[in-house]
Amino acid sequence: MKSLTSIIISKVLLRSIFVYGLMVSFTAIAQQVKATGQSGILEIVITEKISPALGGRIFGQVGTYDLIIGRANAVADPLSIRNSGVVDLKLAPRNAKGLVEYSFDVAFLKPTNPTKANGVTVVEVTNRGRPILQTSLLRGQGNLNLETGAGEDSILEQGYTLAWTGWQADIAAAKGILTASYPVAMSSKKSITGRVRDEIALDGSAGAQIAPVKADAKQFEVQLYYPLANSAASVHQVTVQQRADDIPVILAPTHYSVIGVDRLRIDMAPGMDRGALYSVDYSAKDPKVMGLAFTSFRDLATLLRQESKKEIQTLNSLQLPPMKRVIATGLSQSARFIRDFVYQDFNINEYGRIAFDGVIPQGSGGKRGFFNQRFAQPGRAPDFQHEMRGYPGANFPFAYLDLKDPLSGRTEGILTRCTGSRSCPKIIHLDSEWEQWQQAGSLIGSDLLGRSLGFPTQVRAYLIASTPHASLPPNAGVKPLTQPPSRAICEQILNPLTWAPVLRASVANMDQWIKGEMQPPESRYPTGPEQGRVSIETLKNMFPTIPGYAFSNLYGKLQVVDFQENPPKKISAFAPYAVQMMRVNSDGNGVDGVVLPEVAVPIATYSGRNTRAAGFAQGELCHTLGSYMPFTKTRAERDANGDSRPSIQERYADNSDYQARLRKVAQQLVSERLMLPTDAKIYESFTLP
Repeated sequence: MKSLTSIIISKVLLRSIFVYGLMVSFTAIAQQVKATGQSGILEIVITEKISPALGGRIFGQVGTYDLIIGRANAVADPLSIRNSGVVDLKLAPRNAKGLVEYSFDVAFLKPTNPTKANGVTVVEVTNRGRPILQTSLLRGQGNLNLETGAGEDSILEQGYTLAWTGWQADIAAAKGILTASYPVAMSSKKSITGRVRDEIALDGSAGAQIAPVKADAKQFEVQLYYPLANSAASVHQVTVQQRADDIPVILAPTHYSVIGVDRLRIDMAPGMDRGALYSVDYSAKDPKVMGLAFTSFRDLATLLRQESKKEIQTLNSLQLPPMKRVIATGLSQSARFIRDFVYQDFNINEYGRIAFDGVIPQGSGGKRGFFNQRFAQPGRAPDFQHEMRGYPGANFPFAYLDLKDPLSGRTEGILTRCTGSRSCPKIIHLDSEWEQWQQAGSLIGSDLLGRSLGFPTQVRAYLIASTPHASLPPNAGVKPLTQPPSRAICEQILNPLTWAPVLRASVANMDQWIKGEMQPPESRYPTGPEQGRVSIETLKNMFPTIPGYAFSNLYGKLQVVDFQENPPKKISAFAPYAVQMMRVNSDGNGVDGVVLPEVAVPIATYSGRNTRAAGFAQGELCHTLGSYMPFTKTRAERDANGDSRPSIQERYADNSDYQARLRKVAQQLVSERLMLPTDAKIYESFTLP
């Protein structure tokens, strides 16, 4: 890292006073720099290089791309003011220089010829170690070794660089999975202990902690998040409940056994199916300093900007040019990570400058995560309707603007702290309909009574109507409706829509916004009743009659939990915050926010939620999955079934009529800069079922 003295006097720093709008005196800047430390990435050890990647495909004038995979070795200064928010960092082992060492995986997709790079990197926070941008942003099939790893007219033809970072130290290393390694916090060289609760779902869904359990299984094994403090004596109780609102049943100790320092074998409870939730309450030891994930993310952006000679040397070894603009994005868990990163004020680096110019959280709703606490569990998604209730991340604040919490008395918003440090990035917040059901999405722009609040000037928010949490592989980001119908563990066919086109437009809009060329479109995220927000009871009365479908009143309600206690103390099963839904038309489809052509010109009812099928806690909400309920083909079939929705025959004269209507909606979205022209072309090939 560059010495503190040279940083203070450097022309780069002097320029930054004006570039980033920090209207403070030079003395104040100098004092700010003196308070910073020596955190940073020391080196990146390349473990694999594919040159050229993507089958040697040429992307216009940019040419070919290389894929570089490596391990970043980094240090964090426990005395730096920039790291003061990292829980237990001061309790981590230090090297001879007084710094805490850690490492994490990284990957870069960059132009083979670095002079062809456009100076913009899009950094993805991987989701449970998995990169997703190659499908959603690049329209590819996922494999960056093949030409089909990117679709036509992708941003690679413009010279963008993509980067991925591993940040979770609670997942196992595997091919295609990016991970991190963080030190264990110690107290006077002794193990730290505390109470921990692990919830285990049997269906293999994200955050379930184990692989799916077979239907005829009599027992299952689970690896706990943390080692037991003292073998079997550390397990306080194991409980099971069929549904989230059921009273947990305590299992007798004869129905479980400790089979390792962090492993249990648990008998399946009689009379309960594979939707049941098991919970292990135990005393654990050796918490990892999980908050280093935020430090690593910040310092990766700093490295890409090449703020010092050391960073220039590191990136020269990768043949990466310095970046003018750095944008962060991530889906679901990764989006909640980004919101927490901004909320906890980590977007200011050791030089006192912003790390990321812009961030695009996708599918976070109003939540954050269990990322930076003692005995953190980053894989948890807090307060779904059925699973993972009572974990941190579903607590105040939710909105970007400041609000007073009636429960705690605090006044705060997601941007409160970064506003104080003048390090807030520009934000484009993307949500599907699913986040309105399971992630308290309405609270990002409303007050806690459900009244419209809106968004600050540096935030744009878009809700994509009638869409699921994520598009389904293998066609994520490509053409929807080409996948065979699937119900997974749900009652209805899964919603096949993808809202990746809005992501791709948002990346282009964000880049223009950062450059100062053009503001993004105004937000399309309803924030109050006057914009289409309704109660669950009102929505039920709006819904059409669909054969084989029963409207459910269930959604992910928030709890009140005191996380300062160990174990956390539940104060109330449901927080008094007004979580609202979105109105629908007579087809049951959304009409507010960003309405995709498939929803505006429908062949089905598309919903952001689904319900669990028999054998999996039937009737509870089905994790992150949406539903697809096709229209009948003819009026006769509709009448015979008692379906209130007009049939396809009644709606469209023929394929030409159908395609013309789709194209019209798509072109309107292109004109509004919410869809790229390339994505609009796809509707020319759509046909009626």
